[in-house]
Amino acid sequence: MIQRIQSIYLLLATIVISILLFSQVAIFTDSSAHIFNLSFKGFSQFVNNGWLLKYRCYLMDCIILLTLAASVISIFYFKNRKEQIKICWLQIILNLLILLSFYYEINIAKVHFLLSCSSLYITTILPVIAIILVYLAIKAIKKDEDLVRSMDRIR
Repeated sequence: MIQRIQSIYLLLATIVISILLFSQVAIFTDSSAHIFNLSFKGFSQFVNNGWLLKYRCYLMDCIILLTLAASVISIFYFKNRKEQIKICWLQIILNLLILLSFYYEINIAKVHFLLSCSSLYITTILPVIAIILVYLAIKAIKKDEDLVRSMDRIR
């Protein structure tokens, strides 16, 4: 299972998306120099040397968890290549939805708290990296499927 290149691509995509669970997405400041943070936990404000959770980002949480579940399931569908390809396409769609949820949550935070300055972290491009890895896995799965079909024609 793990010796196949597509399994390695899918495992790397799972690791890349799981990094989102532990990292920050964006940091904001308002006009009175309060610091705000957007992460998997939600939107937080820095108060007295600690982060105070202002609100949860349930949409972003659900999409990231669904993407992780699809990633793990696709790794273990190595015997059924057609289903594995379908799950990989679902992963790509879910990763695009993660990017859209980042955009949505950042804009909601800017409007709700009247933020003046924002800075995105490098973690905002992690879904793009995961999309590339899943696409490479799809190409490798299709290559395997073509190889199996060609061997069936020879018999």
